[in-house]
Amino acid sequence: MEEKFFVEGAADFIPPVNDSPYKRILVFGDVHGQLRRLKELWEKISVTDEDLVIFLGDYILSEDGDDFGTLHWLAEKSRQENVITLMGNTDYEFTELVEENDNFEVSQDSLNFLRSLPLSYSTVVGGKKYFFCHAGVNPDKPLEAQRKYQLTGLNSSEKFYQEYSGEAVIVVGHKSPKKIVEKIPRIAECVRADFDLQKPLKIPCANILMLDTRAKDATGYLSCVDILSGQYWQSGNISGEILFVCSGNTCRSPMAKYIMRHLLDAAGLADKISVDSAGCNFNGTGGFSIEARRELMKKNIPFDLHVSKKFTKELYRNFKVVIALDADVFKHSKKISDGDPAEKIRMLKDFGGKKINVDDPWCSGDYAKAYEEIFIGCSELLKELSTK
Repeated sequence: MEEKFFVEGAADFIPPVNDSPYKRILVFGDVHGQLRRLKELWEKISVTDEDLVIFLGDYILSEDGDDFGTLHWLAEKSRQENVITLMGNTDYEFTELVEENDNFEVSQDSLNFLRSLPLSYSTVVGGKKYFFCHAGVNPDKPLEAQRKYQLTGLNSSEKFYQEYSGEAVIVVGHKSPKKIVEKIPRIAECVRADFDLQKPLKIPCANILMLDTRAKDATGYLSCVDILSGQYWQSGNISGEILFVCSGNTCRSPMAKYIMRHLLDAAGLADKISVDSAGCNFNGTGGFSIEARRELMKKNIPFDLHVSKKFTKELYRNFKVVIALDADVFKHSKKISDGDPAEKIRMLKDFGGKKINVDDPWCSGDYAKAYEEIFIGCSELLKELSTK
């Protein structure tokens, strides 16, 4: 039987009576492309049509998630009358980015979904008012006069945490409890030193409920709170299965990530096996190279907004297998991981068992060859996974 967890201080926001038409009002924190965690949490909660469901925004721009899959899933759910999806800063910023850059491959349905997101939602239950938004409000203005930049987090939310003292319960995502406790003295003074900051936080000294528990981090969680009972649920701390590593995380390893995801999806394994990528020599700049993206487009391999990142000891710990794209990366990965103590690091292999050394197309210019070699290796990896 599942344990029941309740937000500490929930008595401060639970309405005295439930005179709403819903049995539960379920509020989800920032998703950031973590579709696997979202589906897991959705099933754990057993959401029904008798629940009002509110998502607080920031659905995309993850480092290791499935941004477009998340958008598609949420767009479908939002067609239901009992599901409300609000806008976050990353959602708004992405629409602006797409309008400025023709290279992004994103469906019109996903864009329409993001552009149509409301900024806030409010309701009154049992005489208690609730205001839901992504980032917070301007304490100097009435709730009905709030502006987009404040509600979505495009402007700083510090004043909200420093000064809000209204009677309405403001339910937000955007900032993790840990960040706010560390940064805002007023909040730090009223939150117990031993409070677990990876849980949803009802701020003791203000009518603010925080739900961003860093789902986008490997060690974070996606959280959901029922406003009517104070109960909360969290996704499991899900480690990844497969991490592809190249040098800069701009062409080979992102190609491998999206090729593998495509193959897993076709095999019906996408929800069971998570895939990501990183670079041994990533220096903090770059993204997914346009040449690599073109190769995927030629083969109808879907991809989303890739964010390059560096291969680290933490990533090594959080993935079950690390696959290097060439011999030098193999050696460098072992060095970064202190000698590969868990023996996770491998290279791609072809049908004959030969280790595939995918040359860096940034040097050779042969992106088509890199694609073919990666596709062969991923196909063989899929065969291996399918027999386990």
